[in-house]
Amino acid sequence: MKQGVTVILLSWKRIDNIKQIIQSFRTQTIKPTIFLWNNNPDIKFTTKKVDWIVNSNVDMYSFAQWMMIPMVETEYLITMNDDIIPKDNTFIEHALKLINEHPTGIVGPFGKRIVPGSSPYNGPEVRTGHADIVKGRCMCMRTEVLKNVPLFTDGRVRNDDIYISYYAANGKKDAHWIDWDLRQHTIDLPEGNCGMDKDPDHMLSRNRYILELIGNEGKLK
Repeated sequence: MKQGVTVILLSWKRIDNIKQIIQSFRTQTIKPTIFLWNNNPDIKFTTKKVDWIVNSNVDMYSFAQWMMIPMVETEYLITMNDDIIPKDNTFIEHALKLINEHPTGIVGPFGKRIVPGSSPYNGPEVRTGHADIVKGRCMCMRTEVLKNVPLFTDGRVRNDDIYISYYAANGKKDAHWIDWDLRQHTIDLPEGNCGMDKDPDHMLSRNRYILELIGNEGKLK
């Protein structure tokens, strides 16, 4: 792996948001390589500020960004959705510090602990501390953390953050790290009418997926 960081952005019908996010990453103190999966069947997006863009004419859900992993050549990786943006130009700098402090897992500003039972996703939100799931809005890691993740076996995975968190941890509990200070380096952007959380069955879907993926009533190692 080369030194440096790659940022993979995912866009879904929030073009105004993604333009702001791209600009924010271009002004960071640590300059990243930027990839963008434009998951918009009706909108083609081009800009010279991004190193590689895929304009998809098929909705690949939020798993789409992970299709770009084989092209990542850098030691560090950050993924970010189009409803959140770095607050200042030191976001990457701060994220890399946290990654180096927790090199074997994924780091993020939002996360959950899984609880055994019929509703494993109903575990507590983590503000700062170890977590079982790093939410997909923002995930930061050493690229090598993904070496155990089978990226192309389940097709269009809806709950990709659960999938990635589980396999990256090899099914172990408390493998990842959530940091409230990292959250303070981000700002929420308008969601509009987009987003899977607008689906009334969103939480049910996440509980079902954990039970299907992990089995054993969602109990981790």
